[in-house]
Amino acid sequence: IADALLINKAFTKLYIGANKIGPNGAKYIADALIINQTLTTLYIGYNKIEFTGAKCIADALLVNKTLTTLHIWENKIDSTGARYIADALLISKTLTALGLGENKIGSAGAKYIADALLKNETLTTLYIGSNEIGSSGAKYIADALLKNETLTTLYIGSNEIGSSGAKYIADALLKNE
Repeated sequence: IADALLINKAFTKLYIGANKIGPNGAKYIADALIINQTLTTLYIGYNKIEFTGAKCIADALLVNKTLTTLHIWENKIDSTGARYIADALLISKTLTALGLGENKIGSAGAKYIADALLKNETLTTLYIGSNEIGSSGAKYIADALLKNETLTTLYIGSNEIGSSGAKYIADALLKNE
């Protein structure tokens, strides 16, 4: 698949979820993303790419100029992988939708993503549900929402944010313009 992406000029969407490609498979896909300039959507969820694979994908995002949608659902990337993806968000000018659900990024990972949201001007949709971010992670995201002017869709469900986390998000939405 990765070799085909190197030369293919027709594919715009690749759904390769639930194939147990692991970190090595993620590296192959990432290497192809560096060269391929037609793919706009990559769904690589449920593949156990872990933070090592997330780093490979993040590195590819630094040079790829066409990918607009990336879904990395349930890949065990944890907060370290979230940091790599957040670093790429600081530079990427094309990514508009990011799905990071079910990756156990925790509040530390939420902070990395929130910090990136303070500077990113292209991301409009963020899915970070089921990541155990808690109320402190919700606070980081809420603080970012106060300054971010491009995010229009946020999925933050199943994160045990509690009433204090809900208040942080609600207050941010009241002030976000």
